[in-house]
Amino acid sequence: MTTSKSAAARHLSPKRLHPRLGEAWRSFKHEDYGAAVFLAMKAVEVAVRDAAGMSPSDLGMSLMRKAFDVFGGPLSDYSAESAERQGPQRPFRRSYRLLQESLIRIETYCSTIRLR
Repeated sequence: MTTSKSAAARHLSPKRLHPRLGEAWRSFKHEDYGAAVFLAMKAVEVAVRDAAGMSPSDLGMSLMRKAFDVFGGPLSDYSAESAERQGPQRPFRRSYRLLQESLIRIETYCSTIRLR
């Protein structure tokens, strides 16, 4: 298993990543994949917030919805058709939803174990 993980790390060179993903890369390199995913998502969230000029209280799916809003989002491409403007926010919304659902399942599982 170490060989395949090492191969994955070799293919995901830090030179090919945005500098904001440095912490995520370090976690990935140390095989802490959960932290790597979390830190990468956090870096994207911060980059979107900065680019959109939004406040630190704007977070997660709500941030993505506001930033890429079809009718008023600062990061929406108004030269594109309305349906096409929804495209950029979909991967973020889906990713955040999956992470939230996973965390809920993990918390439920952990609380079930504690009850035994």
